[in-house]
Amino acid sequence: MSQKSAPKPNIRPRVSSGIPWWIWVALCVVGGGIGFSLFQNAIAEDPAKLFADAMLAAQNQDGKLIENNLEKLKQFPEFVGQQKLLEGMLMLNRSRPLKAIPMLQEASEEKAVRGKALMYLGIAYAQAEDSMMAIKTFESAIQDDENAFEARHSMAMMLNDMMAWEEALTHLNFLAEKEYKPAQILKTRGDILFDLGKYKEAAADLEAAIKADQTDPMNSVKADRLIQSLTRMGDLEKVTEFIGLIDRPGANERLEAEKLFAAGNTSEIFEVLDRIRREAPNDARAAQIYAQTMLKQKSAEKAAEALVIIRPLVTNVTRNLDLYKSLAELSRMAGDDEVAGLAQQNVDQLTELNSQYDAALAATIRTRDEYEPRFKLAQLALETGRLEQAMKYCEAVSRLHPEKEAEISAVKQQVFTPLPQLVSTKTASADAASNGATSTPAVPESPAEQKPDAEPATPAENPEPAKSDAASEAAPDAATNAKSEASTSPAPEAESVEK
Repeated sequence: MSQKSAPKPNIRPRVSSGIPWWIWVALCVVGGGIGFSLFQNAIAEDPAKLFADAMLAAQNQDGKLIENNLEKLKQFPEFVGQQKLLEGMLMLNRSRPLKAIPMLQEASEEKAVRGKALMYLGIAYAQAEDSMMAIKTFESAIQDDENAFEARHSMAMMLNDMMAWEEALTHLNFLAEKEYKPAQILKTRGDILFDLGKYKEAAADLEAAIKADQTDPMNSVKADRLIQSLTRMGDLEKVTEFIGLIDRPGANERLEAEKLFAAGNTSEIFEVLDRIRREAPNDARAAQIYAQTMLKQKSAEKAAEALVIIRPLVTNVTRNLDLYKSLAELSRMAGDDEVAGLAQQNVDQLTELNSQYDAALAATIRTRDEYEPRFKLAQLALETGRLEQAMKYCEAVSRLHPEKEAEISAVKQQVFTPLPQLVSTKTASADAASNGATSTPAVPESPAEQKPDAEPATPAENPEPAKSDAASEAAPDAATNAKSEASTSPAPEAESVEK
């Protein structure tokens, strides 16, 4: 008999405990993670790294990380100075300078963070509008370390806003030599030199500031003042290099007019001036170019034609020295001695006022916060037609002396009020002649094609705020220090005035 083999039992694999193997794997992973976390927590945080990371977070304006690291630093009593510094910085970030000041004062007593604490304490005083304490604090930081660049930069910007330009230039020169933030430092120094009438030095700084950071959104402002400086210097070819950086209607036409005038090209200049007139009917510099071009023709008839344009213009642009000089010359050439004499009186008085302005400016920039010199300078800026500067000086003295706001506001209001002529140039005979003439003459043809009755185009007035020379267009002031600069009203229109 054949024997049948016994059937094999169906054995199912099982773990010894009866729990599936994949559950054991999951438990091991979770348990390992918990153990690693406990191990990490058992390792003490590095307080120096916590503080360094918090300071880096401050640069990136990451307030959450600062708060987290500050909380961890409280476990380390030896880092109390760093804690106070971070607490003060958080208060500054929340625009609460009065809360920040005592914290930063306490932090400044700790040697390890004294430099940083003094710098932020100075900023806190500036935000609290205590300019003199801010300056004093920055000075302490610089005395501790002459290479405290941030504190020196902040101090220079405050001194600039206070019009203490002589002292500001000392710090800006130091920072420029160290090549610290050249795009900002050279721009600020260039602006000061421009306002002081040092156009060659201003042009060098402003050009270098543009090239230091060609992506800086402030480059259009820098280029505007650079172009003004170069125009005053007569370097029109270099103006061409930077004209594309500014976005101002008519800028290319004004440059073309300057070039044609410098080259003595009378065959094309009237057409260009007419284009300017259509954009800005009262452009003072264009009017000056027009007047001088007509004077070069040495014709009483042409001088009389020019007077039809220039005489009404000086009743609107009332403090432009160049225009009054041209008015006096044109009137003499046309045989109108009465108007020539009145124009000359304006020339003489404006020349004297400009001399007073220069002297007041030289005296004011050597002081820090004195009220009288600054207020007097603002008044003289107004009297000489420097309306942008008048408003700028009023804002500066308002920040320093808020208790004088009523007196300062009276000058501010005058900036927006048309200034009368120092000596009226209106006469009965001249007015009668003007009424009988065409008020908006057409552009004359070139000398080769000119008809006997051809008349010149009305030039245009400079619509931008005035500077101290009629040879260029005005530019918006930069401005510039967000830590201490107060908001201002838009600059009014003004005539350009030659110093």
